[in-house]
This record gives sequence, C-alpha cells and structure tokens, in this order.
Amino acid sequence: MKNKIVVLSLILSIIALPAFAEDNSGTSKGVREDYEAKKAEIQGRIKENKDKLKENREIRKDEIKENREIRKEEVKDIREDRREDRQEDRKDRREEAGEKSVKVRADVAVRVLEATITRLETLATRIDSRITKLGSTGTSTSEATGFVASARTDISTAKTHIANIKGIDLSGDTASSTATSTNRVNRDKIKSESKLAREALVSAKQNLMKALNAIKRIEAPLRREGKLPVATSTATTTTP
Repeated sequence: MKNKIVVLSLILSIIALPAFAEDNSGTSKGVREDYEAKKAEIQGRIKENKDKLKENREIRKDEIKENREIRKEEVKDIREDRREDRQEDRKDRREEAGEKSVKVRADVAVRVLEATITRLETLATRIDSRITKLGSTGTSTSEATGFVASARTDISTAKTHIANIKGIDLSGDTASSTATSTNRVNRDKIKSESKLAREALVSAKQNLMKALNAIKRIEAPLRREGKLPVATSTATTTTP
C-alpha cells in the first residue's frame, strides 16, 4: 500500500512537470521581452542624448569659432585705430613742430635784429653829440653828418624789414593740408626779410664808422691846437 502511494506520487509529478515547465517558460519569455523592450528604450535614450550632446558640441564649437572671429576682427579694428591715431599724432607733432620752428625762427630773428638796432642807434647818438661839439668850434662837419644820416636811413630800412617779419601770419591752422607748405613759405619770408635787414644794418654800421673817421680827421688838428680836450673812446663794437 505504501509503495503504491509512492508510485502514484511519482506519476502525478511526471504528469504535472510539463505543465510547470510550460508556465515557467512563458514567464521567462515575458521577462526577456520586457528586458529587451527596456533595453531598447534605454539605448534609444542614450543615443538621443549622445546626438543632443554632439549637436550641442557642434553648436558650441561654432559659437566659439564665431566669437574668435569676432574678437579677431575687434583686435584688428583696435590695432588699425591705434595705428591711425599714432599716424595722426605724428602728423600733428610734425605740423606743430613746423609751426613752432617758424615762430622760433621769427622771434630769434627779430630779437637779434632789434638788439643790433639799439646798439647802432646808441652809437649814432654819441656820434651826433661829438658832431655838435665840433660844430661849436666853427668847423664844418657836413661829411660826418651825412654819414650819420645815411646810417639812420639804413636803420629805418632794417626796421621796415623787421616789421615785415612781425607781420607774417603764423597763426595758421596746423590741421590744414597746406600747413607744411605754408610753414615753408613763411620760413622763406623770414629768411629773406632777415637777410635784407642784416644787410641794411651792416651798411648802417659802415656809415657810422665812416662818420667816426671823418670826426677824427677833424678833431686831430683841433687837439693839437688845444681847441679840444684829450679824446675819449667811443664804443663801436656792434654785431649786425
């Protein structure tokens, strides 16, 4: 009886085994299908994310490249602006230096010429004083007087040329395209007027020296006769 029960149990187990295997197989298949579906979904998301990252990288790369190009152009523009500014500064300095050079030339020329005139006029005044003293002796001083008059005419001529220098317009606009040419013309005018003024002053000095020599020729015999005191030197150092 006991053996029959064991055998029956084995038979029932064998009968139930295919059904169990069939149910288990169905469950595994469903799990596998779910796994594959989720795997495919995850892989799809990963691929989508990779595509988005790649697209973002390309966009970022383009943005960086564009920014570099923009920055490059900005730097180029800045360099061009600075170069143009330096060129303008150099041009302004040259023009300012040119204008300053002309003004300095004019100021120096006038100062030197006027100082020479002052010395010559002082000398002429002293010579006039000696001529007056000689005239009081009844001696003719026409020759010396004529030389002094010529000297004063020369001095007047020099003053005219100095006035011409002072009359040159040195206040021109240095930003003008003709500034350099104008400065050159002004320098030539100053040079020309200065030369004429110096020539007139050289002539004035020569005439004053002739007047002094004429006075000495008159004074010599008068001193021998005791009609004039011992001579005192008259300053004649003048540099026109």
